[in-house]
Amino acid sequence: VNSSIIHVLPLHKSKLSIWVEALCGTSKSELYDPRNNTLIIAFDKESKETASRLKFPHILTANLTYPSEKTYIASTVFAAALVAIQLLLEENKDVLYHSPSVTWQQDPRVIIGHTGRRRDILALPNRKDQFGQIDIRFIYFKSNQRTKIFLQSAVNAISIMPKDPEVFFEQLLWHYKFRQLNTRLLPPMLTRPLLVFKTKEKDSNSSTPKTSLSICPLSEKIPPN
Repeated sequence: VNSSIIHVLPLHKSKLSIWVEALCGTSKSELYDPRNNTLIIAFDKESKETASRLKFPHILTANLTYPSEKTYIASTVFAAALVAIQLLLEENKDVLYHSPSVTWQQDPRVIIGHTGRRRDILALPNRKDQFGQIDIRFIYFKSNQRTKIFLQSAVNAISIMPKDPEVFFEQLLWHYKFRQLNTRLLPPMLTRPLLVFKTKEKDSNSSTPKTSLSICPLSEKIPPN
């Protein structure tokens, strides 16, 4: 992927409907086409086929370790994303990991380039807590020696990840060994103009997107070279 910032987006069939809704919301603004610099991690056939139909050229397939235990899906998906993020950082690519529910209202590279110039990690404060807990639906990693070591440590600790990946990531990030990381939690004044999260739908376990791909603007566009 030839881009200075690579999106890493894990995709499971339980999130397909909300992802297509968010993606089509992004494409309506015509300000940002994320496809050429997005790495999709597809965890099932439905996700892979949908991403292919929407002309995402970079798709990896992965298997869920605990497909019958829903409580482990979040941590397993995040673990697979961490492996991909580590490999990209080693290739000197900056990485933006985010949830399938993100609708971009602006090109995120503008704000990240501005705000993340002297930062190692940018993240959102947790929506449930005002005391610094991280919301892992949006994390930016700048490729440098500090973040490479951090991600290597995170990948090595995957085997002991608890059910809640936010707890895992925050405990590792605030560990004394990584206090040299320059981390910033982005304030709402910066993120409100940048993105919105699609709300969870009642039938989010369905693998059939509510928004028809035939009317999604992205389905008719070819990503630029």
